[in-house]
Amino acid sequence: MDAILADPGVRIVVCCGSGGVGKTTTAAALALRAAEVHRRRTVVLTIDPARRLAQALGLSELDNTPRQVKGTSAELSAMMLDMKRTFDEVVLAHTDPAKAEEIFANPFYQAMSSTFSGTQEYMAMEKLGQLYAAGGWDLIVVDTPPSRSALDFLDAPQRLSRFLDGRMLRVLLAPARAGGRSVFNLMTASFGVFARAVQRIIGNQLISDLSGFVAALDSTFGGFRQRAEQTYRILQADETAFLVVAAPEPDAIREAGYFAGRLAAERMPLHGLLLNRVHQVAATELTEPASLAAAQSLAAGGEHPVTVDALKVHALLARQVARETEVAARFTVEHPSVPVAEVAAQPADVHDIDGLREIGVSLSARAS
Repeated sequence: MDAILADPGVRIVVCCGSGGVGKTTTAAALALRAAEVHRRRTVVLTIDPARRLAQALGLSELDNTPRQVKGTSAELSAMMLDMKRTFDEVVLAHTDPAKAEEIFANPFYQAMSSTFSGTQEYMAMEKLGQLYAAGGWDLIVVDTPPSRSALDFLDAPQRLSRFLDGRMLRVLLAPARAGGRSVFNLMTASFGVFARAVQRIIGNQLISDLSGFVAALDSTFGGFRQRAEQTYRILQADETAFLVVAAPEPDAIREAGYFAGRLAAERMPLHGLLLNRVHQVAATELTEPASLAAAQSLAAGGEHPVTVDALKVHALLARQVARETEVAARFTVEHPSVPVAEVAAQPADVHDIDGLREIGVSLSARAS
């Protein structure tokens, strides 16, 4: 992990994984170690709307602007994706003020920029591209949303292209490109049935709003598609390192395998599996059966009750370690070339800078 974080050729680290495995905490710990130990100007971006990243970094809140992290002298900032604000920034950057106000007032834009499925992924690509292009950071750490939607942003360029090049959009853009005449007057006879069906389903007003929206954003969307495709290529480059975060549990390891396969299919550079919350035993030579036998022998003689309890706890822990090792092996068998770094299970939830430092140390010390 230290080799990745210290490498000046690595400019983006993307942490992905299922929910509940400590992915956000891991991303924050990596960013903190990169800034403090390797003296890299680092920003950590979370796409997950939960507040765990802000809490772990000692910030009252996160928004769409990088904020300096308190409690460290290193150059470390954090931010949380605000998809509507990012969409607004795109519009303002690529249209004149009057046109921007027209777009902002459009009801369809208001809905799409706040709630439409896929908008978050589009804007995640846009924000990542902005941070990369600004050049103010040595390293960008991205904390993706939980579950398989964590990789949906990889589809953003293709999904956007399909939308822009689709039949529906060409129909809706027709009035603007023909001097503002009605969309239905401009359609060929072959489009008549399609148009009437759309009109019945969504109504004239929504069609009008949608037509005005796509006409106003025609050039802006085209520019975003180009930028999204550029960001996609950056994610495939050697300067990006994908890290899959998991816990030694069957569902999490299954999801980790899915992520590894998907990244390989997309030709994304997977640098390792971060196995979080791994349990350990101090006396590795004392097996579970031996521990239970010793406990039983002492208990039969009525001696050393505290030792008996300790031996029983050790036996339970040894059993858990064996189970976790077996579960984790399912990933390494399927993906033998992917390095694995482990983080020991913590006695309590990590919620501050000191806890993140311990995670960073653990990540850098344990690998296989």
